[in-house]
Amino acid sequence: MAFGSAYFVDRVGRRVLLMLSAAVMSINLAMLGCYVYWIAPCGAGGNWIPLVCLVLVIAGFAIGIGPIPWVAAGELIPPRAKGSSYFEQYHLSLV
Repeated sequence: MAFGSAYFVDRVGRRVLLMLSAAVMSINLAMLGCYVYWIAPCGAGGNWIPLVCLVLVIAGFAIGIGPIPWVAAGELIPPRAKGSSYFEQYHLSLV
């Protein structure tokens, strides 16, 4: 998915992808929260809703918030500093 994101960053732009990614993730996390708060305690069925919400959250992350910092780092950081900056970026992404 990261290779596809690099293609879409060039065609659509970083800002649009980041906003779309954040919107998809926040809507689906809100839906998951509503399900857990209201529907799951009642046992009213709909056991597929959490799975769909989590799949869409992961898809939203893969569209923009996940790969765009890596794509942007490759474009913005000078070649002599890429090694150490990728090292720092990787370790900070684990936090």
